[in-house]
Amino acid sequence: GHSDFSALQRALEDGNSASLHYVLFDLPALEQVDLTRVELLERKALLESLLDTAKQDVLFFSSHIVGHGERVFAAACRQALEGIVSKAIDSAYVEGRSRSWIKIKHANTDEFVVVGYSAPKGARHGFGALLLAKVDDGALCYVGRVGSGFDDALLKTLSRRLQSLATDDAAVTLPAHVPFRADTVHWVKPDLVVEIQFRAWAKEGLLRQASFLCVREDKAIEDIDMRKTEKPTAGRAAKRVEMRAGKKAGTRQPIAKRKSAPRSKALKSNVTITHPERIVFPGTAITKQDVADYYRAVSPWMLPELVDRPLSVVRCPDGAGGTCFFQKHHAATLGPTVASIKLKEKGGGSDEYLYVKDLAGVIELVQMSTIEFHPWGARVDQPDRPDRLVFDLDPGPGVEWKALIAATRDVRDRLAEAGLQSFVRLSGGKGTHVVVPIDREIDWSEAKAFCEAFASAMSAHKPLLYIATASKAKRDGRIFLDWLRNARGATSVASWSLRARDGAPVAMPIRWEELGRIKSAAQFDLPASLRRAKTLREEPWKGFSTLHQSLPRFDAGD
Repeated sequence: GHSDFSALQRALEDGNSASLHYVLFDLPALEQVDLTRVELLERKALLESLLDTAKQDVLFFSSHIVGHGERVFAAACRQALEGIVSKAIDSAYVEGRSRSWIKIKHANTDEFVVVGYSAPKGARHGFGALLLAKVDDGALCYVGRVGSGFDDALLKTLSRRLQSLATDDAAVTLPAHVPFRADTVHWVKPDLVVEIQFRAWAKEGLLRQASFLCVREDKAIEDIDMRKTEKPTAGRAAKRVEMRAGKKAGTRQPIAKRKSAPRSKALKSNVTITHPERIVFPGTAITKQDVADYYRAVSPWMLPELVDRPLSVVRCPDGAGGTCFFQKHHAATLGPTVASIKLKEKGGGSDEYLYVKDLAGVIELVQMSTIEFHPWGARVDQPDRPDRLVFDLDPGPGVEWKALIAATRDVRDRLAEAGLQSFVRLSGGKGTHVVVPIDREIDWSEAKAFCEAFASAMSAHKPLLYIATASKAKRDGRIFLDWLRNARGATSVASWSLRARDGAPVAMPIRWEELGRIKSAAQFDLPASLRRAKTLREEPWKGFSTLHQSLPRFDAGD
């Protein structure tokens, strides 16, 4: 009956989703119909009616009160809630901030960077309190400590992270009046950003009655700037404290000149990777920084297939072993170098889709926990004109690898009979992809019709080997020739893209001559792909980008 963000984070970390409920407060679309311009009360009424008729116990409707804002806020304060959100009842749905939806907080909350911790006392383990800082005029400034709001599990988890960030270099200068000496502090690299609730700012410029709320995994030290808060006096007060303590403000260490290693590495693309040490693939030493460095290293081979195409990406905030999700729509939170294009939706209306223009966009998406990249088979300048087709050979149970290789060559040969040259890619999972570049002469309906007809013909040709439908019941011992990726909005994994699977496999383009030496579709992991990228003398799909070919004319009944 009471929201607890820290408890939610722990439940997600532990995989304890059975105890969670999902509370819905709006309905921006339904059955592919855009509702964003419909008034808020009408959207909510429709949402409530949908949830009333659904037989489930996981989704809940977020109710509201019209009017009486001051009384509702007072009631929220009495219940020690964070605050309320007030919304104009006739407002449209917009992404991002607007004056139509206003958050009114009961408690002061803000984000701070952890610069150290004190030793635990008594029966407490892990640490006593976290030492906090803000960025003020380009330097870290001590603003106080927080010792409440932690349970045993959180103390244990945070202690491990703090120990991994240990350093001998102090990131801040402590005021003279703090109740502990600098030589008793365990200093850490300023990498961890936390959200803190506090009563007020004390006259010394330090936090009063601070309580820990959560770790802000989405925040970097660059986001923690005094000048962006509503309490600029705190930074000035902290300066005065240092002056009274006999320290000149200039003695604080500028962030750029600290001896301790920076928490992130800036690539040539000027994109900053936060939490670079975080393990992305469980059971390996592959970190978030390693993923960014990988995509930078293979970018000469990967970008030609990725740039200027609408994208779906697989994001895994907790790494490949946690919960992952597809994202195709653009959001401002993805970063300034991730581009957007407005495309028509299948059911009417339109929405902003994401794409990248260069390496900076790729790394920005990696910063937002992206592991996989799945581009359209068309470019943003002509999204309705495909320039490649993909046949995904997905082996069912009982299909041996040698049989899959033979089938992949068979698809190549049948396409050649139709006058089409093709290229092969290992999916990084179980199967292979046969990719056909085409001139941008037809629309998606024509492309889809050809691919369906081709897959059906292959299935009729060898019904004991191929199946052209996605029915799992008929997959044993056969290969699903997936042609469904050849439709508007459908995607296929990009060459050189990592897969969010055990061992960090990569979707790898290869030459047809190499196929016979391959032992599995996941043969290339991240390290092997890096070695391949460094030793390649020419593109495995040589001639792919310059090949001109058209689909043969055919009757859908042929």
